[in-house]
Amino acid sequence: MLATDFTRDDCLVGTTRRAYDILGREWRCVCGGRLNMQWSDDTEAHPDHWYIRCIKCGGCDFIHEAQLARNQALVREMFANLPKEVVASYLERRTEQCQS
Repeated sequence: MLATDFTRDDCLVGTTRRAYDILGREWRCVCGGRLNMQWSDDTEAHPDHWYIRCIKCGGCDFIHEAQLARNQALVREMFANLPKEVVASYLERRTEQCQS
């Protein structure tokens, strides 16, 4: 869920306001990175100057840790039932995409 409407203490994640400390503890970026509260001098985008972003990629698309774990388990289960050539081909293409 995308984070928007940043204030000094919280932001809107989806349709629910979430405190930055809870986001930092229980939520992750969709890339799997941890979240960190940051300061911004850009007062138009962040009128209270504070916002939260992924440490790894700088994104603001967040997912709860429990949902991330469920998604990762589902992917492992799907890969386990696919032929090894298909999995290898997918991983090869994924690696090429990440490098470009």
